[in-house]
Amino acid sequence: MLFFIHLSSRRVVLAGVTANPDAAWVTQQERNVAMDLNDQSLAVRIVLRDHDAKFTRSFDDVFGSEGGQVLRTPIRAPKANAYAERWVQTARAECLDWMLVLGRRHLLRLLRGYVCHYNQQRPHRSLALAVPEARGRGSPPLTLDRSGVATYSAASSTNMSRSQHDASGFPRPTGSSRRRGGGRRGH
Repeated sequence: MLFFIHLSSRRVVLAGVTANPDAAWVTQQERNVAMDLNDQSLAVRIVLRDHDAKFTRSFDDVFGSEGGQVLRTPIRAPKANAYAERWVQTARAECLDWMLVLGRRHLLRLLRGYVCHYNQQRPHRSLALAVPEARGRGSPPLTLDRSGVATYSAASSTNMSRSQHDASGFPRPTGSSRRRGGGRRGH
C-alpha cells in the first residue's frame, strides 16, 4: 500500500495497492498523486520518505519538478515517520483488523472506503475535532458499512453524539445486536 499524508490538513491520499511494488510502480503512483494534488490546489513543499530501494531518483524527481523538496528520514530517528506510522496503526485498528481481506481488489475497496471515512467524517484532535475535508453544505456526509461500501446518509456526522458510534468510530448497528438492559456491567 502506498499512501501520502498532507500534514497541514491531515488529508490521506491512497496511491495504490500491489503485492509486488517496484520502483516503476511507485513512481507512476506518485505521478498520479501529484496530478491529483495539483487539481485540488494542494501545494507540496516537502516530501519525507524512508530509505526503501523502491524510492529511486525518478521518484524524487516527480515532486522535485513540482517545486517540492524530497527528504529522507534520518537513520535512527524513530519519530521521523510518526504521522505515517500512526495512520497505518489507525487504518489497521479501525478497518483492516475487523475484515477478512479476500484479495487485492477487496483490499483496495476497503482502503478507499476507509480513506473517505478518514478524510470526510473522522474527527482529528490536531484539527480541533474537525475533519480534513470540509464537505459542502449541500452534500450529505459519507457513511461506511462494515463491508467497506460507501453510502451517503442524511444525518450529519458532526451532529451525531459519540454514543451513536462504536469504539472504532463507525455507526453502531441497531436492532437486536445492541446490549439489552440498563444495568451496570459486571453484575
